[in-house]
Amino acid sequence: MTNDEYKNYSLGKLNEFVLDALQSEATPDEIYNSIIKTIKDELNYHDVCKRHAEKLLNMLQGDRDLGFMTSGLDEYPYGESILSASDDTISFKTENDDVITFPKSTY
Repeated sequence: MTNDEYKNYSLGKLNEFVLDALQSEATPDEIYNSIIKTIKDELNYHDVCKRHAEKLLNMLQGDRDLGFMTSGLDEYPYGESILSASDDTISFKTENDDVITFPKSTY
């Protein structure tokens, strides 16, 4: 599947999901809040990945402070949140203890 085909597929699915939500019992506020939550969850996920990558880069460049591994979650709130699973997913818990699971990329 080319990038354009995947983009068109994804946008078509978004259209279907919006139409489905509009035809359901969901209110406009619920639909809006769901979309906003999805985007915020995606931002949080990438923020976690960025912080982990920065910490690893610092460690590889000589900052060998490994105290974060034993410190509480107050200092590093996402320090224990990334989980590897054998079913090809990456999951993490949000501040509200919701679990968000993303499939690993097939690229």
